[in-house]
Amino acid sequence: MRQPIHFYYLALFFLAITALIIHRLTQSQIGRAFCAIREDGFAAEAMGIDTTRMKILAFSLGAGIAGIAGVFFAAKYTFVSPESFNFFESVRILTMVVLGGMGSLFGAILGAFLLTILPEMLRGLDLYRMLIFGATLVLMMIIRPQGLLGNRAG
Repeated sequence: MRQPIHFYYLALFFLAITALIIHRLTQSQIGRAFCAIREDGFAAEAMGIDTTRMKILAFSLGAGIAGIAGVFFAAKYTFVSPESFNFFESVRILTMVVLGGMGSLFGAILGAFLLTILPEMLRGLDLYRMLIFGATLVLMMIIRPQGLLGNRAG
């Protein structure tokens, strides 16, 4: 990766491939089992879904995707340590998913995009940047608690 733009296109390519795989997975029988377990684990088990196996599969898929993302992080910054992801960074990543909409693939992508762009747009308002950022998130949770692309019923 000689230029940052090459890394950007490679990351964008893997994002598209990962999104396609996850989208196809959610449309499959396994994806429907994941949704059933998310909504009501006891009912899913009563319907004959092996919830333990499905939870292990979901955890493994998530860990695999996180591992691939970790490879990209290490390739980009050439150094990884436990301090690379502090508590604030963990909360920020969780906020991306919640803002976009829990259970929505494209909502999570939108949430990540917005929570990366919004602080940069407010960079000129140095003193009030985090206040405006926080107020925007609180207002969003009041107006649309299910997230931008989440289900109303969920």
